[in-house]
Amino acid sequence: MLATTFRVAEPAHSEISVLPYWDAQTALAEAGAPNFYQERSGFIRQSLDERMLSAALRWLRNRPPGGKDVDVAFFPTGGAINRVAPDATAFVHRDSRWLFEIGLDWSAQEHVSPHYMRAAKAWQDGFYAEFREMCGTSAYQNFPDPSLTDWRRAYYGDNLARLEQVKAAYDPTNMFRHDQSL
Repeated sequence: MLATTFRVAEPAHSEISVLPYWDAQTALAEAGAPNFYQERSGFIRQSLDERMLSAALRWLRNRPPGGKDVDVAFFPTGGAINRVAPDATAFVHRDSRWLFEIGLDWSAQEHVSPHYMRAAKAWQDGFYAEFREMCGTSAYQNFPDPSLTDWRRAYYGDNLARLEQVKAAYDPTNMFRHDQSL
């Protein structure tokens, strides 16, 4: 699985571990006080290829100046996820091979800097636009994205109408809500 990545570029450091879920969560936890962040996501229906990996490396090498952290993560999907019918649950993305996430993390000081925020958001928007062009317009609802204008269709796809009916039946007063809730 990593052979394609290593053909594009050798990592500066690599560590591959097989861990139980909660141990992996602990290993991935970031130290320190929380900052501001935004994640943008999408599903990839084909195998990762050199074009995608090269684009990701190019964007990461040209990260915005300053800034605490930027990242791209690829989570494998498929397998058991795709053995369930797309309309069997609220989760519709049952034909993907990968979930990508493009992360931007910034400090309280950077948050009040219009210059930094414009550059950082432009970087993330450009990276995301290129990946959406290559991979499609779906997105993962567990990575809420306030910049996503088509979030209803991106998150819920063909399940949207049915989920809106469920929401109307079981939450007619809209008690359970947030900026991107049905």
